[in-house]
Amino acid sequence: MPHRRNKLPKGRNWPGHYLKEWREFRGLSQEQVALRVELSVPQVSKLENGKQGYRQDTLENFANAYDCAAADLLNPPPTSETTEFSFFIRHFDAKRIAQALRILRAAMGDEKAA
Repeated sequence: MPHRRNKLPKGRNWPGHYLKEWREFRGLSQEQVALRVELSVPQVSKLENGKQGYRQDTLENFANAYDCAAADLLNPPPTSETTEFSFFIRHFDAKRIAQALRILRAAMGDEKAA
């Protein structure tokens, strides 16, 4: 059976990802991303603009290129200190969260930090 391409009717875009925003957040060009994900620049452009469909493995390749989880690509990248903080905390294990809390408490002058 031949491989079927993921296509939408003309004029419709594939929703639900922030590939371009993540690329810009990481300070990468489409050419750099294309090399990292082993696609052509036009393919990267089509994916970013919702003109070409994608599969889970495609999102995972982009996630590796952007040093984030595939699920992160479904949300805008961190753009403020608060958002960036919550982004990092989501990727911490329990030990790192406890360490981060101690540091924050110490920075606030909280006696519980010790």
